[in-house]
Amino acid sequence: MKFSEILDPNSLRIEAYDATHFCINGRRFEHAVMLLPDARVQPWPLGVSSTPSSLTLDDLTALLDAQPQLILLGTGAQGRMPPPPLIAAGAERGIGIEWMHTGAACRTYNLLASEGRRVAAALLLQGS
Repeated sequence: MKFSEILDPNSLRIEAYDATHFCINGRRFEHAVMLLPDARVQPWPLGVSSTPSSLTLDDLTALLDAQPQLILLGTGAQGRMPPPPLIAAGAERGIGIEWMHTGAACRTYNLLASEGRRVAAALLLQGS
């Protein structure tokens, strides 16, 4: 049985993830990443001690500036809520911000991107 069909072959695809790395379109990333709606992956420059509760607006600027419909925050091994002002900043721009553990964020990203949705993601490694 086929559960989902890849409708947009040009979208990024998270092929694997664990506590130490992400594999995205055949490339290995051993750090937190941002996936932007224009099918670009870049490092998510967070300090080593950064946690979802310590995120600032500066940490999400590139994602908000990309103007996606939705930003998915992969918060590591557990779904941890970011500070409410970040969610409000997205709402002010008409951008939804959802947070969940990184595995769920990866799966959700793949589904939405394959449907051609304008989605962005910021993903912490699952060991975070």
